[in-house]
Amino acid sequence: MRNQTTLILVGVTGMVVLAASVQALLREPPALPEINAQTPPTSPETTEPSSTAPAPALASASPAELRDALGQEIAARQKLTDKVARLEKELTELKSRMEGVPSTSNRAPTVSESAPAPIDASRDETPSESERARQVGMDQSTVAQIRTRFEQLEMDRLYLKDRAQREGWSGTVRYSNEVAKIEDKRADIRSSLGEDQYDAYLYANGDANRVLIRELITGSPAGAAGLKTGDVVLRYDGKRIFTTRELQTATGAGRVGENVPVEVDRDGQTMTLYVPRGPLGVYLDMHRSAP
Repeated sequence: MRNQTTLILVGVTGMVVLAASVQALLREPPALPEINAQTPPTSPETTEPSSTAPAPALASASPAELRDALGQEIAARQKLTDKVARLEKELTELKSRMEGVPSTSNRAPTVSESAPAPIDASRDETPSESERARQVGMDQSTVAQIRTRFEQLEMDRLYLKDRAQREGWSGTVRYSNEVAKIEDKRADIRSSLGEDQYDAYLYANGDANRVLIRELITGSPAGAAGLKTGDVVLRYDGKRIFTTRELQTATGAGRVGENVPVEVDRDGQTMTLYVPRGPLGVYLDMHRSAP
């Protein structure tokens, strides 16, 4: 970054001197001496700051050479500007990725210590939404109605967040209570549908509805209990699991260490294993699968 700053300062200084020289030439065009052909203009990318003023040497240059030098300075500054823009973009993307990674400073690995693999949120065209709806016995209008209800709750949450930030009560107990009310409404919609129809809706709507064990941490409770890479978690302690967050919440509830049943699908076969409640020590992915 220090080198970038030095180059920018050199470029700015050069442009100021060049501009001053051009103005002087326009006021009093001097008799321009010949430029030594064996001393080409110094590249702005390799120029080092000098204690001596460059104005006398520049004053002996012709207008064409001044224009060329100015063009080189502009090109060098543009390269630096582009590089800074790329670095800022990379930093922004890195911060965005880190926002979804849970902290590991004060606890052992929970369900997943890395951000889940990205899922294409766009609607799949093969099969289409109508085809997916037919596969699970739903019509498109029903899928659209359910989606509208969930999306309205999402808008309510966004409006709540905006209002709390504007009025200064974001992060307070009041804000948490208001968020809980919205989540209760979301749970009510899911409960009214029932587990099977909610599962069918997720698939028909193009959403992920399965939690897959991508990798086990060496020595993890999940591995000791017999869970394997590729297992799809269907239930934890009797509760249906559709998202990684639901599984994380379930492992953190109840009494730590008590054995709870975990129902998984392994190569098309459903089996139940028992694990101690608490961190599983696994990495998870989400994907979409027809019920």
